[in-house]
Amino acid sequence: MILKSGMKKILFTAFLIISLIGFLMINNDPLKNHLNSWKIQMDLPGAKLVNTTTDKTRTYQTETLEAKGNDITIKIAKTSIEDHQKFIYDRKLSLNSLFMPTTSPYPEVITNIIECADEFKPKSQILEKGEIFTLFAGERFNFGICTSDLVKYSAIYGIFDCRSKGIIELWLFGKEGENLLPLAKSFSC
Repeated sequence: MILKSGMKKILFTAFLIISLIGFLMINNDPLKNHLNSWKIQMDLPGAKLVNTTTDKTRTYQTETLEAKGNDITIKIAKTSIEDHQKFIYDRKLSLNSLFMPTTSPYPEVITNIIECADEFKPKSQILEKGEIFTLFAGERFNFGICTSDLVKYSAIYGIFDCRSKGIIELWLFGKEGENLLPLAKSFSC
């Protein structure tokens, strides 16, 4: 059966419209578009962008994304700064200092040193462009949790030196006991 010229035009137009709708649906993901603009990749199935912020001073600029999906809260920050190594060193020192032994703020306690048990201390893993820490977080997504009754989330903090793209920091929070490592390891820049 030979299609008439008018019918060919209608079918061709319908094909173009369907293709355009499909293209727009694929490329209408603000989270993925933002990560692409930073030239980084990460598997975040089902995650939707919730918020973006920018903080700029004389010495640095930080753009932050917040996303949620599949019972996971995600925060990714891209910082442009002159001295990458000092910034990374300071961030890791700040995280590790939350778990260092400290003196008790209360007088007349049995011991004057408070120390976090090893099971609550961050576990470090070196990756190609950075380092990730597996640890626990409290109900306000805070680190430094040293007792099981305060643990609300399994968490990962990662910091990556992506050279000219900047420093990328990654925070992942999931249900207690959830394995977030595959998500963190899917990051690349």
